[in-house]
Amino acid sequence: MDFIIEQSSVDCTGKLQKNNWVAELKNVITDSKVLIKKLELSPEQTASWIFDAPFPLKVTEHYLSNIQKGNPDDPLLKQLAPLVSEQDSPQDYKLEPLDESKQFTPVLGLIHKYQSRVLLTLTGHCAVHCRYCFRRNFPYEQNNVGHSGFLEQLNYIRSHPNINEVIFSGGDPLILPDRVLSKKIAALNSIENIKWLRIHSRMPTVLPNRITPELIEILAENKKKISIVIHVNHPRELDSKVKGVLKNLQNHNIPVFNQSVLLKSVNNCPEILASLSEELWSVGVIPYYLHQLDKVKGSHNFEVPFSEAQAIYNELRKQLPGFVLPKWVKEIPGADAKVTI
Repeated sequence: MDFIIEQSSVDCTGKLQKNNWVAELKNVITDSKVLIKKLELSPEQTASWIFDAPFPLKVTEHYLSNIQKGNPDDPLLKQLAPLVSEQDSPQDYKLEPLDESKQFTPVLGLIHKYQSRVLLTLTGHCAVHCRYCFRRNFPYEQNNVGHSGFLEQLNYIRSHPNINEVIFSGGDPLILPDRVLSKKIAALNSIENIKWLRIHSRMPTVLPNRITPELIEILAENKKKISIVIHVNHPRELDSKVKGVLKNLQNHNIPVFNQSVLLKSVNNCPEILASLSEELWSVGVIPYYLHQLDKVKGSHNFEVPFSEAQAIYNELRKQLPGFVLPKWVKEIPGADAKVTI
């Protein structure tokens, strides 16, 4: 990860030190055997795992700290454990279920699915690999644009005055150094038709040390409003450190929203989803979307049948007031917007 090594700070002696989050990111767990040992799991409990998965294991120590040791059915572990059965997806599960790179990428690294907004895939790297990720097969290498490619993206945005919002995504855009993020934000600030910037990231919850005072200053003092969309599927992901980070963002007038995916054996229970919304709201985060699973190859283990999902959501509506009830949505290629179910 050479592209982040430059992120550094000076300690009280004046000596240059790498920021904690950079060191943490360089030490993510990518070996299933190491993960199994840390979680004190037996060979019998992990007999269904694949140890050379094409979509490799990746998890931060922080996320790992919230997983119950000795429990192969922990809902946080379920989201990242690579299973042999991933290789036997049904035919209706596609490499790219939303056809993003084929139909909606007019310029490399820029996805334009919806009329008023575009998404920039700033990086293909994440701090955690979610097994249900709909972009797990996205051709990031082909969309890894340099400076000239970014200029082409800016020209595309300028030439489409109907675009009023730019979303930073990936991968996880907060893996990039502040210097890179600042330059991209400054360039977009110069485009008159852009009203809002949005950052989609799991870093506040899987590597909360990334949300440094320097990063918050960049986001809070930007002349165009920046919001952050996090991704939390289970209330146990919201430990005290994560909550502190989320509160700090709110205290600096940076709006934070959450989107979840309805996942079998993780959160397919109205009580769990209600608890998640309540915990998010307690720190000022708005429960935004509850996604029906996108059918990407390798994710079928997480599918919640529509009839079951409908029953869960109907019960969730009874338990929550409307202002903390996430919208239940599905993405359909070619649709004008996310489809509310």
